[in-house]
Amino acid sequence: MRPIQKRTIATLFFFLLCACTYAQHITLPDLYDEGMTMQRGRNHKLQGITDPGMSVEVKWQGKSYKTNADRDGRFSIAIPTGKAGGPYELKIGNRIIKNVFVGDVFLCSGQSNMELPMSRCEDLYRDIIDSYSNSQIHIVKTPRTFRLDEPNDIYSVKKNNASLWVEPKPQTNGSIGAVTFFFAKKYQETYGVPVGIINSSVGGSPVEAWISEDSLAKCQLYYNKLLMAKDADYVKSCQVMGAKSNQVWQGLAKKYIKDFEESNNVFGNKTATSADTGWQPASLFSPDWARGAEGNINGIHAFRKVINVTAEQAAQGGLLRMGCIVDADEIFVNGKQIGSTSYQYPPRKYKIPAGTLKAGENIIYIRLTSYGGTPSFVTEKPYKIVLQNSEIDLSNGWEHKLIQQMPSPQGAPDFMMTPAALYKGMLAPVLDWGYSGAVWYQGESNVGRANEYEKMLKLLISDWRARISEPLPFVIIQLANFLHPQSPDQAAQQALRNAQRRVAETIPSCAWVYTGDLGEWNDIHPLQKKEVGERVQAAFEKIK
Repeated sequence: MRPIQKRTIATLFFFLLCACTYAQHITLPDLYDEGMTMQRGRNHKLQGITDPGMSVEVKWQGKSYKTNADRDGRFSIAIPTGKAGGPYELKIGNRIIKNVFVGDVFLCSGQSNMELPMSRCEDLYRDIIDSYSNSQIHIVKTPRTFRLDEPNDIYSVKKNNASLWVEPKPQTNGSIGAVTFFFAKKYQETYGVPVGIINSSVGGSPVEAWISEDSLAKCQLYYNKLLMAKDADYVKSCQVMGAKSNQVWQGLAKKYIKDFEESNNVFGNKTATSADTGWQPASLFSPDWARGAEGNINGIHAFRKVINVTAEQAAQGGLLRMGCIVDADEIFVNGKQIGSTSYQYPPRKYKIPAGTLKAGENIIYIRLTSYGGTPSFVTEKPYKIVLQNSEIDLSNGWEHKLIQQMPSPQGAPDFMMTPAALYKGMLAPVLDWGYSGAVWYQGESNVGRANEYEKMLKLLISDWRARISEPLPFVIIQLANFLHPQSPDQAAQQALRNAQRRVAETIPSCAWVYTGDLGEWNDIHPLQKKEVGERVQAAFEKIK
């Protein structure tokens, strides 16, 4: 072979090698991963980033589709998803995604009752959590984030190493939102097609946080709140001041706790008595320790109880249940901390490791921190230690002492709840995925403004439908009954429920789910989520 021919062949090989290398530089959104589910019967837009001008080939169900990246390296191409089925393989350039499904996909959003995981409902659904599996269901919980300036795009839905699409199985069931779990389960069992859920929800979020900036321009109050939050210097100064305020508050609290626990021999070997230490008998459920002549006693409270256990009981591990506590708690058994919770809503369930209890007297000690409102132990909840074959009642026999009364901490505004902030951060990246419908479970944070809720929820629905540019059946889950029947706040809650119902009755392709019979007066997060999810599935049957 002549030298020039050798050089020509070498040159061609070099360029082919470079071309193959360049084709591998493809970035795909994190939603493009194992278990991804696309809406059946639609043209699904695939997106990615590669080198500018690069040709990208997509292979799907035996067919090939080609496109070119633009000058910024971005590309998009629509592929027909076809009929329900899977698992399939999707190839984008040299990237291969396995276990891809086609079925019905739903967007679920709202606040904590939509977010609440199965693990929080384990008292009712332990058997289901431990046994249920379904490879035809895949559920995404979008990570919490917010934006105050430009909306995120689909590349901002971050993950760790595992796929964002979670398949129900005993190892994962506890982490899946309970409403989405039972809705997907009932829907898949009813229609026999793969089901995908994208759950984009945040506890405590108001309706205005989930509406786009353009639509909020019709509501000057909320629009101007957003404009204020767009000032980076303002946001930074608030955050710095809030952090400093919290640092000072926590520093004082730690000092008061240290002084109190040392002077009262809290973790010593002696059992102090109320007569010689100032501890007073107290009912957990009485307002006497929580309120004084000038109102609520916020700050840090101490509670103590002595229990007696047998040698057999002491050899066991156990579970300490202390209902729900307003606001935060740290709980110790014989000087060993067994658990803590930083806010009021989660049920207190703390494991007592084997070897923590001892035969004879044992001391349970609680630090309760109240940041505002009335500190309390929520009534009609379980307060006990659960052992292998016995239980120890913890609902009475306590002593109390105030560690220190303190003002409420003055933190920074929660900018995550700014109007449009969650829309920009969590909804914008996933709105154009393609959906069979949307489910909305929210309202607790807007109860005090029920008179405007109908207007705001209608705005949200029209906003989402305009962005998605396709029919979007919409199901609204009404707020469950909460608070004591005689509470003066019941009227405001009912006003918001009425607003939810009116929206569903006046907007086309919209339905509402009644949950008034599923509420718990003493828990804003009622546990009967199976009934809620199944009623959502039934509601879609009416509007499909």
